Amino acid sequence: MEIDGSTRIAGVLGVGIDYTLSPLIHNTGYRLLGINAVYLPFHGKEGYLSEILSGFCFTQNFMGFNITVPFKEMAYREMDISGEEADLVQAVNTVKPKQDKLIGYNTDVVGFKRAVEELGFVGDGKNALVLGAGGAARAAVVALHFMGVDTIWLANRGKVRREKAVKILKDRVEPLEWSRDSISRILPQVSLVVNGTTLGADGEGMPPVALDALSKEAFVYDMVYAKGDTPFVKEAKRLGLTASNGLSMLLHQAVESFEIFTGIKPPLEPLREVLLKGEGA
Repeated sequence: MEIDGSTRIAGVLGVGIDYTLSPLIHNTGYRLLGINAVYLPFHGKEGYLSEILSGFCFTQNFMGFNITVPFKEMAYREMDISGEEADLVQAVNTVKPKQDKLIGYNTDVVGFKRAVEELGFVGDGKNALVLGAGGAARAAVVALHFMGVDTIWLANRGKVRREKAVKILKDRVEPLEWSRDSISRILPQVSLVVNGTTLGADGEGMPPVALDALSKEAFVYDMVYAKGDTPFVKEAKRLGLTASNGLSMLLHQAVESFEIFTGIKPPLEPLREVLLKGEGA
């Protein structure tokens, strides 16, 4: 596309984000809807988040931006205004400048909710296990709480971060020790296992979860998105469980962000199609 002085700008801010598929989703949406805009990856430097956000706030034609690791939690503290989901998770992944102020949203919550509903999971009265305690994992907990899940166990490798997440999420979670024995004890009661860690992002390794202890009606959702199935998803499918990686969550949170930036809801299925093609490229 041709970029001129009237072209609006959006993007994603993070570290080590050469892998990101967000520009593919958003730029396809702009093209399909005839919007004069471009979505770019912004490689941030750790330690300078305040300066970066200030620059975005006062940049002409800037519609907004997404935020990914490692800035989601730090960015929340920099917002002038934040939405309900962002306040509950204490992390933002979507920011919109307005009248020289930054408004923070967390579209991971609705993105995760729509993704697991699409998978077939119904939350009412069920139990779930969330692995991880970062911004994405906390978004999953909040979404599951909204969906009416009864008990949500949260396990994390680091005790300090687990305790911090439990404090943030208050009565929404039950802390669980990060060990195969502790996790195995509760698995027969679990209807959904969510991997909110980075384990498996490199195509190797997976959380210490004996998936064969799950009911055959249980679901497995890996928030990691990569080319093809992650090791966690492969193991779940080998056991006959319904499982998915994080591409659907990426898509649904992007659609929500797109509408926040532009005021227009993009067509879902054409974006899904291009995302699946891009993921396999």
